[in-house]
Amino acid sequence: MDKRRLKQTSTLQGRLENEAKRLREEAMKLPLGDKRQTFLEKIRELEITYGVVEWINSPGLKPPA
Repeated sequence: MDKRRLKQTSTLQGRLENEAKRLREEAMKLPLGDKRQTFLEKIRELEITYGVVEWINSPGLKPPA
């Protein structure tokens, strides 16, 4: 099986930030309602993921006991 890989030009954190910013801009254009709420929930998921990645990459991270 041939696995194709993309060469990433930015960090995961940078991509998460960019996507959250893009979605936030789109969400602000939408009227209040389900679609806008879905965008806001996705933004929150990206922010949580960003925080987890930041925590994992932190120099003070200790393995679970």
